[in-house]
Amino acid sequence: MSDTSVSGAGRRHFSPEEEAMLQRNESTNDIVKRDTGKSADIHGHDLTQVELKKEQNRHIGGLGAAAIAENIAEGADIAGGLEKAAKIAEHLGASEQAAMAGEGVVVATLPILGMVLGWAHLLEARAQGNEQAEALTQENMHVATLGALDLPPDYKARRLDEDYKLVPQGARSEATKLTDAIMKDPKGRAVLQLHCDQGMHAAKDLVLAKQDLASFFKTHPKAAESYARDAAFREGFDAYLTAKDRAGADRALAERDGWYAQSHINVRV
Repeated sequence: MSDTSVSGAGRRHFSPEEEAMLQRNESTNDIVKRDTGKSADIHGHDLTQVELKKEQNRHIGGLGAAAIAENIAEGADIAGGLEKAAKIAEHLGASEQAAMAGEGVVVATLPILGMVLGWAHLLEARAQGNEQAEALTQENMHVATLGALDLPPDYKARRLDEDYKLVPQGARSEATKLTDAIMKDPKGRAVLQLHCDQGMHAAKDLVLAKQDLASFFKTHPKAAESYARDAAFREGFDAYLTAKDRAGADRALAERDGWYAQSHINVRV
């Protein structure tokens, strides 16, 4: 780790360029997208590939018949029916849970109905494939963000080895390439660590207040917003709550708090 990092032994002062970046307080999403060149957005909690597949499976079921009745004209020929089927499928999606035999349902012909269902499921499969591809990109970006943050080792290991176990993390992997890209931006990393430390401080406040999570977020809406929106903030928040060595986390925070104080950087949300 270079001497321009926000983590490491000893007391340090931020460079003027780092101070300017910290004062701007750019979002984690903007920094990670810029450094990695990826177009996907990352947030406090994006579904992993495993979570997304489970969510998608919950939406597989019958198609809403009301939309079919609305769009299929009586006496449509096969060619016309095929064109209508495509439009109906686009209108339906494939996630409506209504029963096929709903009130007011009129189906012109079984062949057209079959086409409707086929088109709808084809569009659903395509949409799910796109969602899975985006989830993979987001996972790589999240792994890269984790790699750039100074977090309790046990927490970071659990996230990488369990939550993101499906993400290749070898020397030539996409995640490693993205991590390297972020590591080459010390000014951006300083801001990522600031967001992470803001999350850790918020979690520390929660522990000291002896509140449950819902009550804490109700009385601290800015922390709740950051937790949902900012990936680095959430990593810091969750890390502090679950770290085995919370005293060690406190010592690391205190050291970095000194750096922020020297540069008049607010570490509270």
